[in-house]
Amino acid sequence: MNTRSQRIIMKLIAASALVAGLTACQPSGAKVTPVHSDNGSQATASAGSGAASGDGRKLTIVKGPADQASQDIAIARIHRLESVSLDHWKSDDLVQITTTELVKPGTETQEPEFAYLSSTYDVTTGVKSGEGKNEETAAGRVAKEEISPDGAFSFIQEWQDKYTARNWIKNRQTGEKREIKGPTYLETGSWMDNDTYILAPGSKEGRGELLSIQTDGTVSTLQLNDLEVEAFGQFGAAQGRIYYTDNNRTLKSFDPKETKPVSLLKQVDRFDISPDRKWIAVTLRTSTGLSGTELRLFDPAGSPKGTLMAKGDTVTYTAWSPDSSKLAFAVYTEETSGMNGVYVLDTASGKVSLVGPGYYPTYPLSWNPSGTRLGVTFSGDQSLPVTEIIDFK
Repeated sequence: MNTRSQRIIMKLIAASALVAGLTACQPSGAKVTPVHSDNGSQATASAGSGAASGDGRKLTIVKGPADQASQDIAIARIHRLESVSLDHWKSDDLVQITTTELVKPGTETQEPEFAYLSSTYDVTTGVKSGEGKNEETAAGRVAKEEISPDGAFSFIQEWQDKYTARNWIKNRQTGEKREIKGPTYLETGSWMDNDTYILAPGSKEGRGELLSIQTDGTVSTLQLNDLEVEAFGQFGAAQGRIYYTDNNRTLKSFDPKETKPVSLLKQVDRFDISPDRKWIAVTLRTSTGLSGTELRLFDPAGSPKGTLMAKGDTVTYTAWSPDSSKLAFAVYTEETSGMNGVYVLDTASGKVSLVGPGYYPTYPLSWNPSGTRLGVTFSGDQSLPVTEIIDFK
């Protein structure tokens, strides 16, 4: 790792100073689209070759706290939890958290020692309850649950160790669970529609199979002819198609009724499909220099929708709200005049609001079930985690 990369990583962890908003640099040959702010001023953002136009969307530049009155997304309150990381939401108001306690400070020769306590926190009352060791983690079991787009079913993985999981399809109305037999070495999978879950269980030898799992427990093997993918790192499904990135970071789309994929986009760092399966947020690597990463929206066919959403050195996290109405994302740029912090896109208006200036998350961004609260965890003093939960009006 070179000195510049080390400096960027250190800033991502340690930086907490307030930094002002956004100036979008124009890549060579890019189409420039006007971007209007609510105060009447005009900025520009590159829309890239082939970007959709005439769709009525405008990207709002939010320069900092002074402009918050003009934002579509308004903040009601921020809850700050010291030494706390956010695990998952149990309801709109209840969140599972882990509190990190410093047991023994570090020295020049020894790493610091920490203790970790799991508990439930009520955001409305500020009451923490049930503090203790996480029983599942203590027993060596880690459960992961993905809910189907219509909310009727869920796909559950319970990991016995880091290589083996048991899988179930659960009817969330009746509570009935059907176990899906077979070894699983990877967590890679996604709901393709309300009735079908696509699982790439992995293998100790090569890529492994690609499985189509129905909600009645029926399992079939899909045939994918692609020599350019050894393992499914980035993976998702939407509207009858499967999406993944290959060894060359090319985003590809695969129809299960066929055997060969279609290439959609090159230089893709990651992608995030919205819960309603109508949008794909794609992080693209545009250059190796400063501001070399862009965040854009595409439809499931790979066609661009709207204008450029973000540009910086790196887009570290993206997170869709459960109803797909908002997309939260974190951007870091070494130049402080660039995009820095956590932003939220309103998909109805196409506007982007800066909601966390100077936030550099160290955990994934997390929405509550109704999309009214956003949890952000970052590094605080002595490298202890800090979580801030943003309440939106």
